[in-house]
Amino acid sequence: MEITSDNICVICGIKKNPHLTTESSGTLRGSMAFAQVKKKEDLTRLSCGHEFHHECIKKWAQINPQCPLDRRVITIASICSVDTRKELLKSIKEGQIHNVREILSNGFDPCQRSFLPRKNPLSESLKGKQWEISAELLRAGAGTSNKMAQHRLGWMHQQGLGVEQNYAEALTWYRKAADKGFAAAQNQLGSMYRQGLGVQQNYAEAFAWYRRAAVQGNAAAQYNLGWMHDNGPAREQDYAKALKWYRKAANRGHASAQIRLGRMHDQGLGVKQNYAEAVAWYRKAADQGHATAQNHLGWMHQQGLGVVQNNAKALAWYRRAADQGYVTAQYNLGWMHHFGPVGEQNYAEALTWYRRAADQDHAFAQNNLGWMHQKGQGVEQDYAKALKWYRKAADQGHAAAQNNLGWMHQKGQGVEQNYAEALTWFRKAADQGNTSAQNQLGSMHQNGLGVEQ
Repeated sequence: MEITSDNICVICGIKKNPHLTTESSGTLRGSMAFAQVKKKEDLTRLSCGHEFHHECIKKWAQINPQCPLDRRVITIASICSVDTRKELLKSIKEGQIHNVREILSNGFDPCQRSFLPRKNPLSESLKGKQWEISAELLRAGAGTSNKMAQHRLGWMHQQGLGVEQNYAEALTWYRKAADKGFAAAQNQLGSMYRQGLGVQQNYAEAFAWYRRAAVQGNAAAQYNLGWMHDNGPAREQDYAKALKWYRKAANRGHASAQIRLGRMHDQGLGVKQNYAEAVAWYRKAADQGHATAQNHLGWMHQQGLGVVQNNAKALAWYRRAADQGYVTAQYNLGWMHHFGPVGEQNYAEALTWYRRAADQDHAFAQNNLGWMHQKGQGVEQDYAKALKWYRKAADQGHAAAQNNLGWMHQKGQGVEQNYAEALTWFRKAADQGNTSAQNQLGSMHQNGLGVEQ
């Protein structure tokens, strides 16, 4: 009998001709007994591997518990509903978590075999970084052998995305992917060992995992190897090796590695000091929008290191970093507007940027805000506010702020004159080498102010 698109599966064929076999032209057709299939998604694969119209096999299973081809026992529960699976995958792709929950609550098993073996629901959700959906699928018993998906499961548990943060679980998933040679997971394992997350801190193990990933060309791992040689944990500090790995990562566009290379040339670490080379590496990272590099470029232009000194360019680079919330750049912008060349000073701008940095607990900015309120620069003189900002900085150990608090208590500015309190703050600043505070301590002892003469 000729098999046509009108009698497409062996079940349909049996209905029309009970003598139909699975052979065509003398060859066993194996898992499929069809000549044409217009829509493969209309098919269902049984656990034995044979495929049929899913409507046909559902009806067949209700009256016959055996596979039509090899007579293995089947059940309706073992038949994967293709329509439901398609709806699940669609909901995952579109991020429709409520649909996913409804499908799973109706008893659909995401682990059922399908003719779409590569369309693993959990892997698909992780691919799209649908963390909450991934968590729902995990709770429904879904799993994956895909190494990229396993790596993302590690990240998901490490960061607490959709699930409770669990370093031990993260470590388990990272190791599954790492053992399959997945470089990103090997790099993450290295970081877990370096930081002691979910496992006892072990620098040697961190080195080993970083190296496995680095030799595969993983830029993050190359940077991390450079960092470990740069900072020397567990091994002798080795700037030459640090430069080697930083350069590999930097040449792959890794911005943090580019900054580290810039710093090493800037400071002459393991290489002859070269400001122009430092500027070149800082610029590569800055052009990627890296705020630290932008701030470094601002400093190089402000000081004329490796470039022609240019305040306008310094301000421009500082501003790019400051607009990203980079606190040091905010302070530097405030400083340039506060202490810039005559004619370029702008106290209002200085106050704005100092305040942004001070609100992020930048001690230098807090001290300078205190100074501007004490002296009435750009604002009405206000000793109370000056004291407030000085104390915030002084409590962080800022010597100049401690010295300034000493002065205000000695002079009784915004507070009752108190020589004992002044001595306390002068002493704290003096112990850090602040010469003004040391001088004042000497003067107070000489004149018997708060102490015996």
